[in-house]
Amino acid sequence: MDNTMNIDELKTAAKQGDVLAQVQLGVHYTEAEDYEEAVRWYRLAAEQREASDLRACAQNSLGHAYNEGLGVPKDAKDAVKWWRMAAEQGLAGAQLNLGNAYNNGNGVPEDAKEAVKWFRMAAEQGEAFAQHNLGNAYDKGNGVGKNMVEAVKWWRMAAEQGLAASQFNLANVYEQGDGVAENKEEALKWYRKLAEQDGSDYQARAQEKVRVILSRKDGCCYIATAVYGSYDAPEVLCLRQFRDETLSAFLFGRLFIRVYYFLSPPIARRLKNMRRTNAVVRRMLDVFIQKCLSI
Repeated sequence: MDNTMNIDELKTAAKQGDVLAQVQLGVHYTEAEDYEEAVRWYRLAAEQREASDLRACAQNSLGHAYNEGLGVPKDAKDAVKWWRMAAEQGLAGAQLNLGNAYNNGNGVPEDAKEAVKWFRMAAEQGEAFAQHNLGNAYDKGNGVGKNMVEAVKWWRMAAEQGLAASQFNLANVYEQGDGVAENKEEALKWYRKLAEQDGSDYQARAQEKVRVILSRKDGCCYIATAVYGSYDAPEVLCLRQFRDETLSAFLFGRLFIRVYYFLSPPIARRLKNMRRTNAVVRRMLDVFIQKCLSI
């Protein structure tokens, strides 16, 4: 609320048709949990003739009131009516709400394609929850063709804005190699971000994932780690870079990575106790690394 005006001054301006004052009063009474009064002022702003961002915000808030039954009888159809008005004016939050309504069949017939349409509009404006939902749609093939590359792209956008659900999904697909090349370092990066978020629903699970991944690093993850003695050895870093930048770029490379991660744990354990074989493998890897560096 504008601190330069008291409630009486806002009411005077609002009664004269000032849309900003009407929205500010709606926000004030919502925070005071006087929802009937909040709805009164939101409605005045929402019914303004001239289109504006403030009018769209009021329409979105009115939709929320009807959806939750705050100050008005609960009515999902009326909620959708107001969300649609705001969404068609380009308000990302309303587009997200409308997408959720179609996704869940709330106030409208369930329609996954229509949900994706609105999620995409909001996602392209940077709305993190819409980006997450769009990623989920691509992951499940719900309303759009299944496409893990697209799913990861949208989850990453939301994850980089701090959305915990997307961070967990992103970490999980990299850990499992589900639709992307398996990448334990990338998975660990996102699990660690979640593990540090106090109060997150994913914190405990992420902390356990970090513990498990780290406990496996020394014993059974990479042949190169066993050969060079350290996961952070420069040679191992070079091979990881080759995996991420070269092998991951084409189908057979990604298949090779999957097979490698399946077969490498027992081989790595054996190499630790076979000095001569270890030395032979190391010389072979040294030659390969030199060729990689010379490219």
